[in-house]
Amino acid sequence: MSFPTQVKILYDEVHLYVGAFCYDSLGRKGARVQDLNRDFIYGENHVFFLQLDPQNLNRFNVSFQSTPFGNQRDLQVFDDSFRDNDWDALWKVRTSFVDSGYVVEMAIPLKSIR
Repeated sequence: MSFPTQVKILYDEVHLYVGAFCYDSLGRKGARVQDLNRDFIYGENHVFFLQLDPQNLNRFNVSFQSTPFGNQRDLQVFDDSFRDNDWDALWKVRTSFVDSGYVVEMAIPLKSIR
């Protein structure tokens, strides 16, 4: 079963701001999270993520990911095949639950995107 997600993106001279409302009719009860570590295992958790191609090369992207409980995962992907899971950017995420889903708020420094 899938639910819609609303996303808003803003920026200033220092940060890219991403806000997302992830609908789930079960609210907190619907959140599936098995791993609360940073750089969690992707397939075991509900995840909201943003992938960016900052240099517009169509060969490289950076990914910023969060579970409904706010743990972070970030990585670089090259040619859709090679992943650098050890890459750690400096960025912030906050999450909160409401009756109809959860909210994710990210603040990503532009210098982390390059």
